[in-house]
Amino acid sequence: SLAQYNCPVADRLPMDNTKDLPPLRDSLFPHVPPFLNYIPGVSGSRIFIPAQMREQLWRVPQAVSNILSTQDCKDQSVMEDDLFPESILDIAKWKNNHNDCPVNQFSNLYQLSRKDQLWAAHKKMLAIYDRMWSQLIPQSFILPAEQEDLTQFVKDTYCDQAKHLWIVKPPNGNSGHGIQVVDDIDSLKFKESTLVQKYVSNPFLINGHKFDLRLYVLITSLDPLIVYLYGDGLVRFATQPYTNSQDKLHNKFIHLTNFAINKNGDFIYNDDPSERCGHKWRLKSLWKHLKESGLPVEEFGRIWSKINDMVIKSILCGMTDMREEFKKTSESRYNSYKLLGYDVMLDATLTPHLLEVNTRPSVYTEILDQAVNEPMVQEMFRIVGYHIPTDAEEDPICQMFNTTHDKAKNLLFEGGIYRRTLNAQDFGKQFLFDKMKVRSDWIDAITDDFSPADVRMLIKYEEEFTACQEFDRIFPTNETHKYFLYFKDISYYDKLLDGVEYLCKNNNGIRDVHIQEVRYSCFRHFPEGFGDRKLSRRVDIDQIAYPMKRKESGLSCTNMKDVRKQLDEMGGFATLRKQKPVKECPSSKLDSNRISKKIQDPKSNAVMSKLLKYDLMNQQLFSENITSTRMCLPNIKSDFLHILLSGDFTLGSLEPRNTLGGLDKLCSAGFRSYSGDFDQFLTTTSALSGQMLRKRIEKKISKIPLDTAVVIGLCLGDNKTRENNDPEQAAKNIVSIYSQIRDMRIPCFLISLCPVLTNEARHAPYSTCWSSVVNYHLAEICHQHSIPYLPIDMHLFRQSSTGGANVAAPSRKLVASRGTLGLEAKLNIGAEIIRYIDDCHSPDMEDTLQLNRV
Repeated sequence: SLAQYNCPVADRLPMDNTKDLPPLRDSLFPHVPPFLNYIPGVSGSRIFIPAQMREQLWRVPQAVSNILSTQDCKDQSVMEDDLFPESILDIAKWKNNHNDCPVNQFSNLYQLSRKDQLWAAHKKMLAIYDRMWSQLIPQSFILPAEQEDLTQFVKDTYCDQAKHLWIVKPPNGNSGHGIQVVDDIDSLKFKESTLVQKYVSNPFLINGHKFDLRLYVLITSLDPLIVYLYGDGLVRFATQPYTNSQDKLHNKFIHLTNFAINKNGDFIYNDDPSERCGHKWRLKSLWKHLKESGLPVEEFGRIWSKINDMVIKSILCGMTDMREEFKKTSESRYNSYKLLGYDVMLDATLTPHLLEVNTRPSVYTEILDQAVNEPMVQEMFRIVGYHIPTDAEEDPICQMFNTTHDKAKNLLFEGGIYRRTLNAQDFGKQFLFDKMKVRSDWIDAITDDFSPADVRMLIKYEEEFTACQEFDRIFPTNETHKYFLYFKDISYYDKLLDGVEYLCKNNNGIRDVHIQEVRYSCFRHFPEGFGDRKLSRRVDIDQIAYPMKRKESGLSCTNMKDVRKQLDEMGGFATLRKQKPVKECPSSKLDSNRISKKIQDPKSNAVMSKLLKYDLMNQQLFSENITSTRMCLPNIKSDFLHILLSGDFTLGSLEPRNTLGGLDKLCSAGFRSYSGDFDQFLTTTSALSGQMLRKRIEKKISKIPLDTAVVIGLCLGDNKTRENNDPEQAAKNIVSIYSQIRDMRIPCFLISLCPVLTNEARHAPYSTCWSSVVNYHLAEICHQHSIPYLPIDMHLFRQSSTGGANVAAPSRKLVASRGTLGLEAKLNIGAEIIRYIDDCHSPDMEDTLQLNRV
């Protein structure tokens, strides 16, 4: 009943989650080593992780390594006492075993821990979003800077003469130190920064006592943002009954709920975690108490939902600065986590108020504290995910886990899984989606094809979710995209995880289909594993549904700002697309040009055999055969015409406004005009998704006068890698985009691709070019469905001086540099487009006479 409201079940207490677990948890994905569930003892026992290790979980895998190195030790108790020795060499040893991964990936997060910083950020959000944001923290002022604001607030808010309570807090204090309750703001004089907060004077009481909640929040990443909320926590009571009488204001045992304060009073310890007694309960006991008190079940969902909202929004308050610091820590996602303690108070209406955030929550050794904290730390260890270190000895591993020496290597940490570095394919995809600002543009397309960086991110993301039991992932979910409104900058990975959650939601919440896609992508991008270590089991790639792509390059960038910076430094995208030479074998060669595996299946071989005849045709016959595939546009009955050429960077260097405008005589007479709208990272898939290209075109032509007809020319699909090496599907996608444009009732024609050397080498024979295969399929579809089609690729081929074959761009007059058309090619292609438009458009006779006079 409570579960349907996403609230922790009140009468279910956490159990020993490791009781039936093996020491290692197999990964969901290939080539990923298993994860440690707990510390395996010498005799097969389970050694629990001390709750005090909550901030140093990196020591646990090192302890496992120590256990394995001393497996023959008979006195296990002595060995367990030395599991976590604190040595100056510990950190160095950790880094040596884990690719220089730091022991702490997060800063102190002062944006959350300092009460003045958190309030200032919260106040800023309130000013921007008003009621949409909601008052998470009671009204506060930072003195002495805001002394006058505080005085004015009291005058404007309180009309009566009664004194109202305020609570004074040191911005960086904890455990209740320095806190006082006052009712006279005029007496407040501070030289150092101090937070003065409106006192919650109507707290919800149990047995007449005030209490607060200690909740535990786990952040495993800030880019993307990944947040978990633990289903249990602590309920901490003040030791004396509540009253707001003025003569009791200085009694901390009434007004403060901190254990560090109340343990010095008449504190009653709770030695039975399942009972509701003493001055400290567990959170699940509070839910049980409220349930028995008659609180409607729906109210539990409302309270928990507001707490979730509070946690997410509080993190968003300092998100921008925290994310920037997070990106600087390391190029690895391993050992990445931060545990936070949230202190929350419920008022008389059961509305939660955030009191403070502790970035180093205290862990006490009392029975009830251990009942909550120890299972939490055990689960947190499994969520963060740790492997056996690389320095572990193979013989003990084989004995403890009953495996062979060869397979024992596969059980060790592999740092390549957690790298944040990007390769060229990652650059291209992230640059494309980074520019998308509307969710409908990315939500479907971003999960169509996972890049290598996507795969590494999603492996960790899904492994974390699998390990969750009491922890609930509250961000991201299939509903948290509503918080994107408050993001200063939605990162690529935020969009990726949003797309994944949307995909799983459409599969009725089942993640199996998505996980299978990630598995396939593991085989596709990492057929031999994530690092240099040789795997004992090799995977037969021919059994995988997807073709294998080339390995990653070693470019080192971890965010899109770095990408843009490197793009500028490297001379733009054209330089970035250069590929390293690959080793070739006879089966993958044709005239020194690699042919993708996709083109080597039987169907594609039939296409290639038809294209081979073009290689040896003379120039005239070659041009005539390609030109014969032209399909004309219907006549356009309008005096004035604007031609918009759109697509990827194939024709991006054509400069339609200048080149075609200068060649077309009707432009000088005012009857025609040209423009271009090109995106060098556009693919047929992304153009289709959410009708992205159609919307761009719609926006572009909205500025054209109503008395001017418009014709759209489309040319895209040039990037072989991002089109999944599938030329036939690329052609089908182009035709689908054409249909979307035609639905706007605007004439449209398709333009053939031409080899601008992004996929092909200079001097590549016609039959080996990616553009030639796509154009073959495109021309066939256009003829079948009478779709206007203009071939222009013949202008990029010339007969070679040696063998007489028609080869791509043998001269820089055709392609000046990778992705850039030469002057001769511009003029020839421009003239071809103008002739094509002339066939369907001519002004009236009167207009023609006027043209002649001109």
